[in-house]
Amino acid sequence: MLSRRHFIVGSAAAVATFRNDTISKLISIEPSLWLSPEDIAKDEGYWTKVRAAFDIEESFLYLNNGGICPAPRSVRAAEQAYMDQAAKAPAYYIYRKQEPRIEEVRKRLAKLFKASPDEIAVMPNASQGLFTAVMGTPMVQGDVVVTTNQDYPRIITAIKQRERRDRITPKVLTVPEIPPSTDAILASLSSALTLKPKLVCIPRVGYLNGTVFPAKEIVDQFRGIGTLTLVDGAHAIGQLPDTAASVGSDFYACCLHKWILGPTGSGFLYVRKDHIPNIWPLNPADESLDKDIRKFEQFGTRNSGILLAVLEALDAHEAIGQERKSARLVYLRKYLSDALKKIPGLEFGSALSPELGRALLAVRLPNIQAGTLATWLMSKHKIFVTTTKVGSFEGIRITPQIFTSLPELDRFIGAMTSAVKDGLG
Repeated sequence: MLSRRHFIVGSAAAVATFRNDTISKLISIEPSLWLSPEDIAKDEGYWTKVRAAFDIEESFLYLNNGGICPAPRSVRAAEQAYMDQAAKAPAYYIYRKQEPRIEEVRKRLAKLFKASPDEIAVMPNASQGLFTAVMGTPMVQGDVVVTTNQDYPRIITAIKQRERRDRITPKVLTVPEIPPSTDAILASLSSALTLKPKLVCIPRVGYLNGTVFPAKEIVDQFRGIGTLTLVDGAHAIGQLPDTAASVGSDFYACCLHKWILGPTGSGFLYVRKDHIPNIWPLNPADESLDKDIRKFEQFGTRNSGILLAVLEALDAHEAIGQERKSARLVYLRKYLSDALKKIPGLEFGSALSPELGRALLAVRLPNIQAGTLATWLMSKHKIFVTTTKVGSFEGIRITPQIFTSLPELDRFIGAMTSAVKDGLG
């Protein structure tokens, strides 16, 4: 049983205690123990109660949870409480009271990822972690760095900068836009084995259309030839039960403001312990930190309230449960895709099997530009989505969250049906 977390928000003279009961409410709606995660995924009553822990936008339907997800009310309240505390005497509260508690966050994240706390750097987002691995790995002119056509643009930016600075050789591999199997993904990457790359960067879940990469198999392929592997887990943590062992990569970067439902501006970087001494931090660190994971956190003054609110997000995540969240996302995606299949002319830009795709779903309608459709959905139906482009496929990306209701998905399905039947007039 999880306990409620207390937050000190008063002054040194008069200390008040902040308490939020959201987590207690989540625990109190524990479903029947004999129900499987797949059964619970279909229990709208349970997810309606979970939804009550969030402040959901009422004026429009938000279906871009693949960008940033809403955090539970308790997470936002905790973040605000820490910020209010720090505002009263910043140097005292930030440096003496809040920053030391980042070690608690490190330990909880290590528990989540089943790694040592000495391998977890607390980061503001996935990009910072990706940059640290790419820019900090020692390389010389001619070293090959492999990415794919589905990698996040920010990691490509980092690699191109190293190309300009150190004359490394980037190699972008083409993974099928809609892979028929995990073997097809593996085959696309195995062509790089003969290049003996210094570093291979792959997404665990592609941000464009939700393709799930077989990370462990890819990592094992390249480890055999001495190649370092970096996994972008931004869309994986909270969707998939990833751990240090189940992925096996040398580096794993992720944000927590997607599927963990953490505060905006939170994440972590996993660095396998034996690599820490060899990787340079983005920001200068004292020589005494050469072998310390904390050398990657030398940001100067930061908003520690955001990072401490991660503790509340992890409480919420554990109260709901990874297996239930995964099953719910698979269920919602299937419900959505099964209905969309019936719309004449609609095309999918995502693999539909749960082995190859999870919450993110890319679709397009014939003769309607993606941007035009996204604008129409918002202006006419008050549904917010984003556009996506996977190779030659240009469409919209729909991303529900665990608390998204079936009537809300029906609303989106109805809007898409109307777009085909009646046009965008």
